[in-house]
Amino acid sequence: MSVGQLASTPAVRFRFLSWSRVNEGLAWLLLQIILILFIPLFLRAPLTPDAGFYDLCARSVLRGGVHYREVFDSNLPGIVWIHLLIRSLFGWSSEVLRLADLLVVTSIVALLVRLPFVAERSRTLHLWLAVWCYAFYFSTSEVCHCQRDTWMLLFALLAFRLRIQAVVHSECMGMRRSLLEGMFWACGFWIKPFIVVIGLPVLLWGWVLLRRRGATWTSLACDGLGVLLGGVVVGALGIAWLMGTGSWPYFLDLVLHWMPEYQQVVVPSWGLRRFMLFKLEQRFFPWSLLHLALFPLGFLAMRESWRKDRESVVARALFAILTLAWLLQALLLQVPHLYVFVPTFLLAMPLLVTALPSARRPGLHWAAGLLFGGWVVACHPLRVPERLALWSRCLRESSNAELRDLLAMDDYLARTDWQDLARVEDYLRTQKVHGNDVLCFHLNTRPLLLDLDLDVGSPYVAYLHSHYCPSDPGAFLALVNRDCSARYLVSDLRATGLGRASTAPGDPADPPALPAHFPRSFRSRYPWTEPIVFRSGRYVVQRKTMPIGPYWYPGAARPH
Repeated sequence: MSVGQLASTPAVRFRFLSWSRVNEGLAWLLLQIILILFIPLFLRAPLTPDAGFYDLCARSVLRGGVHYREVFDSNLPGIVWIHLLIRSLFGWSSEVLRLADLLVVTSIVALLVRLPFVAERSRTLHLWLAVWCYAFYFSTSEVCHCQRDTWMLLFALLAFRLRIQAVVHSECMGMRRSLLEGMFWACGFWIKPFIVVIGLPVLLWGWVLLRRRGATWTSLACDGLGVLLGGVVVGALGIAWLMGTGSWPYFLDLVLHWMPEYQQVVVPSWGLRRFMLFKLEQRFFPWSLLHLALFPLGFLAMRESWRKDRESVVARALFAILTLAWLLQALLLQVPHLYVFVPTFLLAMPLLVTALPSARRPGLHWAAGLLFGGWVVACHPLRVPERLALWSRCLRESSNAELRDLLAMDDYLARTDWQDLARVEDYLRTQKVHGNDVLCFHLNTRPLLLDLDLDVGSPYVAYLHSHYCPSDPGAFLALVNRDCSARYLVSDLRATGLGRASTAPGDPADPPALPAHFPRSFRSRYPWTEPIVFRSGRYVVQRKTMPIGPYWYPGAARPH
């Protein structure tokens, strides 16, 4: 008699807990531990520079500014609308935006659990799926949080849920349902247009399956028309906002003139892309192993949906297409930043946790899960005792410079030194700066504008470097200088390539000056030619005395 049969006999039933109960209890316990331990750390962690920039855009609009004119943005305005909603209702603290991000991720997990091929499985599997999703998301760098790709995923899953209803239950192919689905796809489009590449394969494969089951061309055309009309409605509402706020001509200029040239600059070459992808897979290790299983699982799911017509089989095939399309556009089309790949891991987990039929191969299922789980625990960045020791402080204190420095995970994008930046903020307060007196020249200095309640020193605060307009850098610099009336610059020494050891955090430098080991080749380059009035660690405050000039940026040939 097997162990499972022995444990289920009446004679020993009360002496052994059933395996399923133990499994469910363990999953529930781990989920509780993850949420209780890591939510306080997550909420007090610093915001990514991208989130800070969109806060600047939202604040400008709330003060009556015209988006793309007062603060230039190279993206569609969807994420700015989200920041407008959150900030106008709940305030400007970093915890508010991080809480919104956590709610978005929780909604994504809830939608993943309710997928038909997941919902038909046991409650235990649902708990394990939630455990893996939260464990992954809390393990990522702060640069992955409050990002457009993850928030776009929520709208994509809402649209996908309606698509499943249409494909599995043909009677749901009404105009109202397809109209709502198109609206969800269009909401994602206003955040990032790459959602078109993701949603179109799902729609096409769904129509193929419907046609095989006898759907008429007329019904398919009506379904597609409904999706299109839903997209047109949301698109028209977005255009109406742009026109009503005066942003439309500047948006058109962005799309027609700026965007094509900007994409040529920011999209890396294939050689550089391969190198960046290799480094990113290393940074996500061991989660990056999940990508290896996606293509065979996707192929098998599509083949099975061709043979079987069950709801869960069809839903799994469509979900596999959604996941693979998301991964391919992240690999091939977008700039391979860390946050671009976060949705691919969240989407991969439902496919993987349901891949092995646990009823037939419980040993294999558990062995794979425990092996990968042990690997994750060994590599999880939040297991560091020094970080966990901050848990009680995160409950007692609101987010502050010291906590943000201690909670920051890594040096991706030259991690901000918050305490040094706070000393720069204190100095600028003594100078009674106001309006657009301060120009934050480098990425990690922009939080000063929000903390000091300043306007941007130039509409191109995120695009000050002339390499963004290679066809006519002189004209671009003239445009930047025309709109810049700042009295002070705040620069970052690490933007020159100096490492952390060369720009160690510390007390304000007295007298303020460039470090002795600052490269000679940069001393004659803007902005380092401007007089220094204050320095704290890597951050330098300079008095602006001349127009903004050409600036060397990371990745270009260094000046001689």
